Amino acid sequence: MRIVAVMQPYRERRDRTAVLSCPRGISASFDRHDVVTVLRHVVGLDKVTTISQLEGNRWEVVLVDDNALKKFTDMVTIDIKGVAVDVSAFRIDCVSRVCLCAFQTKLSRMLFNVILLKH
Repeated sequence: MRIVAVMQPYRERRDRTAVLSCPRGISASFDRHDVVTVLRHVVGLDKVTTISQLEGNRWEVVLVDDNALKKFTDMVTIDIKGVAVDVSAFRIDCVSRVCLCAFQTKLSRMLFNVILLKH
């Protein structure tokens, strides 16, 4: 039961996460400022809780609620510095990696406590 409580905030953030992906083969370069500028105009920064760069030109955006996520992902593509960037909801069937917005030290401490309780 305890692990469910530990994972609930992670699941909530994961379910409100969108991924921005620059199409393969396009060697565009944009940084956090470019992503923030576009998000300000598209959904408003008050609807964004976290922005994380995954790798290369892939970005993870956690939004405040499902309505903001739907509004954002309904766009399918957005323009960042003249490049059409794909927008999609972040969905996985099982946890294969931890989103960058989760604090690793906090997760480590929680998992350590769960392991101690089992032994």
